[in-house]
Amino acid sequence: MDLCQQVMARNVPQLVRLLLDTPLEGGGHVDSKADQATFERCLAFAKERLQPFENQECCPEAVWHNMNHFIERYRSENLPEFADTFKQLANVVLNHPLCTNHTQKNLQWCLMDFMLSVNYKAFKEVRRNRREMLQKRMHILEALAMATEGSEVLRVPQGGSARGSMGAFDRTSTLEWAEKTPSEGSENKPAFFIPGERRWSKETGHTVQNNPNRFTVPDIGANLENATFNLSLDSPQPRAASDSNSLAQHLNEVHVTENFSTNEANMNLLMNLTQVESSLEKPTKVNYYRGMNDLLTRIYTPWWQVDIHVHQQSRTLPSSFSHNYGEWLLHQLRESQSSVRRMTEEHQLLRELLILFFISLDSGHFQVKGHGVEVLTAGPQTCALSQLLEGAILGRVFKYLEQMGYLRQLIESNATPRVGGYRLETVVAFTVAVRRLLRPVIEFLVYYERRLAAGKEAPTVKHFLHVSEDAMQRLRLLFEVPEPKVEGRASLCSLGVLDSLVLNCTLPGQSKEEISLSASLLLHSLQAYCHFIDCWWTSGEFQDWQDEFPFQKLQVDGRTEYGLRKYLLEEEVHLGGCLFKVIKDHLGEASQAVATLCDTRRMGDFVALHGTIFQVSLHNFLMEAVLKELLPYQAERVQDYSYAPDIMQQLKSVDQETVRRLFYAYHMETRPDPRHPARCSVDELVKNFQSCVDYTPIVEIICDQLAVGLRRRTLLANSYVTHLVKTELQLHRTAKHLRSVYTLEKYELLQNEFEEFFSLLSKKSLKRAEKKMKEIVDAQDPNLAYLFNVDLKGTRPDSLTLSVGYDIFLNQVITQGQFEQLNTCFRLILSMHWTLYRLKRLAPLKNFRYRELKGALQTLRDTLEKTLEEQLQGSGKVKQLAEILNHSEERLVGCTISGLRQEHEWLLRQISDIVSEEMPRGNFSSRMEEFLGLCDVLYHLWLKAASVLNNLEVQKPRNTCEMKFEWLTFFYLQRIHKHCKVMASHLGVELINN
Repeated sequence: MDLCQQVMARNVPQLVRLLLDTPLEGGGHVDSKADQATFERCLAFAKERLQPFENQECCPEAVWHNMNHFIERYRSENLPEFADTFKQLANVVLNHPLCTNHTQKNLQWCLMDFMLSVNYKAFKEVRRNRREMLQKRMHILEALAMATEGSEVLRVPQGGSARGSMGAFDRTSTLEWAEKTPSEGSENKPAFFIPGERRWSKETGHTVQNNPNRFTVPDIGANLENATFNLSLDSPQPRAASDSNSLAQHLNEVHVTENFSTNEANMNLLMNLTQVESSLEKPTKVNYYRGMNDLLTRIYTPWWQVDIHVHQQSRTLPSSFSHNYGEWLLHQLRESQSSVRRMTEEHQLLRELLILFFISLDSGHFQVKGHGVEVLTAGPQTCALSQLLEGAILGRVFKYLEQMGYLRQLIESNATPRVGGYRLETVVAFTVAVRRLLRPVIEFLVYYERRLAAGKEAPTVKHFLHVSEDAMQRLRLLFEVPEPKVEGRASLCSLGVLDSLVLNCTLPGQSKEEISLSASLLLHSLQAYCHFIDCWWTSGEFQDWQDEFPFQKLQVDGRTEYGLRKYLLEEEVHLGGCLFKVIKDHLGEASQAVATLCDTRRMGDFVALHGTIFQVSLHNFLMEAVLKELLPYQAERVQDYSYAPDIMQQLKSVDQETVRRLFYAYHMETRPDPRHPARCSVDELVKNFQSCVDYTPIVEIICDQLAVGLRRRTLLANSYVTHLVKTELQLHRTAKHLRSVYTLEKYELLQNEFEEFFSLLSKKSLKRAEKKMKEIVDAQDPNLAYLFNVDLKGTRPDSLTLSVGYDIFLNQVITQGQFEQLNTCFRLILSMHWTLYRLKRLAPLKNFRYRELKGALQTLRDTLEKTLEEQLQGSGKVKQLAEILNHSEERLVGCTISGLRQEHEWLLRQISDIVSEEMPRGNFSSRMEEFLGLCDVLYHLWLKAASVLNNLEVQKPRNTCEMKFEWLTFFYLQRIHKHCKVMASHLGVELINN
């Protein structure tokens, strides 16, 4: 609590000042700061609201009574099963060791009090959602049973040791706490054991520590000065062990005790390694390096090698070992030149040449040009230099220097971290592997130079070339590896690196050493691509900040898609490599599943459920699988011989602190990646490849194992998404229902409801008609009624829009643009029914004076009705749509999301063809929209004629005004008759003259 007060005192005033000086959203900039009085009032208010929790008193008896009333309320509401469940959960909280052993007094009762205070609507919600609550109750009970079955109450005897599982607690009956008072219950509480922590046992009065195989980390806020980190690698021993066994175990123990301190924190490291099985070879400890805040100790046993490595996180960019060590060698050379002890001329030339392996710097006899070295022509030349120039010996050294200069620049440009810059992950992984493979060469140069300075090597260039033959062979092979290109398109550069390494592994005439180095570099260069794919599988994003991966994420119609980069499709680029083909096939097979998980926000659920497959990175899986596949081909044994010892072995014999730090820094730069298994380091990969026979299909093995690792994920994701679509989301059912609604498949079943809608539409009652259409749509499947929205903007069906709200699951199959096409079909079919409904309900013509007009109208009406009935019920458009729907429903069963999408797109194309198909009728071929327009014209002609004919009087006109009205009526009806004749000629209908 003191730490909490310190944190509040340090941060709360700053937070209050920051909040007072921050403008409100949309309020613009604050010109003046708040005055001191306002600041003091706000600070006092903040401190009052942030008072420690223990200041709020909690009475266990009152909470206990409230719980009883809460349970009795459940019983009075006829919900006894929920009362029992609540008692079980309350018992877990009241008896959990994290609460009972907490420093906060009555923490468990405070939690129960808070829970009761926020559950004032519990009974109402349970009654309203009883079915859902019962299901949640079953899930809670199952989870509680699983959590308590494996738990144990560990009662530690006097002087004993205990092991347990996290969350162990006493499974007290749920009736006990309801019958006891809190004071009585607290007296009989058992002693609980929490893994990884020290707790006081009431039974024994001793401190017990669980699970010595794990680190014990101090609580948050504790003083790091008193923190102890314990690591024990021993196996559990029988308690009845004899004294001799205890003595043998004591002899096989290795203890490590180290202290580290910085200005910010102190740390004590305590470690005990026990070799359980006795053997002649005892475990030994070798201290390689011990700095102020760095430690590298190695413990050797007959079975394992244990590295204890402690290092402080670097806060500055690392410097180059070659440059620093070269400057140190140059300083040593200058001191030797000024000393009394003289060197031979060739000895001095050799030391200058050795310095040039580490640093590119002009010396007294040599000049650096580019990556190479030339002899200075100006000035006098020594006899030794003149003799060396006469032969080819110095040229070989210059060639080695040029190769080293190129590799050094490659490493410093790509593998050394720096602020900013353009760095491709594939090139970085390639260069880091090159730097690790170059380590034996550096170790030889360092070792030879030290022996030369100590007088243990002959100071001649010829002798240097003789002893450096093996090391320079590695240098030459690394130099001949294809140079990575970092200019141009990033994805093309990365693909170029991989393709060149693949080509280097398959070229005829390559030596086994060259193939082994290229294959090892290829495996390590794939780390970037594997990382992109791992990120893609866990988040849906490639996290490719330099556009290095050849594939990218796209948004099409509100859906996520993954495809090849645009410029790779537009340009004529050779993308036929086997690795690219494997990745391309994988993206083609799994991209739909990953996109679905990403769009539906189910990626987290998928990773949480099947996270074990992602615990091992794809790169580690690939290297392990390749090594396993190489076993049948490994028929040779590689001799591991090196002239120079390891850099850490050389560090042990060095006294200068500066050199020791340089050697340790170089070891840190070139050590194997701790995230990879030790057998998968680049050096071990080279040895494994070298031990294989000459006809080993290395590239095929790498591609096959990469495909296997990707295939596992593809199969899992596709199965998960298929199950999600069929069982949980049931998208095929939703898609089927949408098609049924938009094509009015159930019109005959709901004909009366539709006719009522048409009646309301005819009366221009838009609100009631819109509500009626919503009822019609909802009645077809009440469970999917939430999908539809009805919008009626006019008195005709073509002004009706049946929209579907955006749904992240449904959008995977049907886009919003496709709903517009479905609406076109829906309005057309509805207009056909609406037109037929209106034609059948036309009022009859009662006047018989104009029989020709009446006959023409009746004939046209019968013809149009027959045509509409044929389209709706016969072999017309509606029947064609029904046949297509039946055929499509058979193909919907068992479809994945991509299958549903393809099936829906095919259905839309068929619907569009049927809707746009013309209707041959007489001399006039028309689309359905034009035909419905003719029906609408006839309908209005009929109404006009009926309004005139049904109101005409049979008697003769009695005055001039009536005669004039009769003549106007006659001409009006003649015009209607003329329209009927024109319409009949278009439709190919013959009018009968009576």
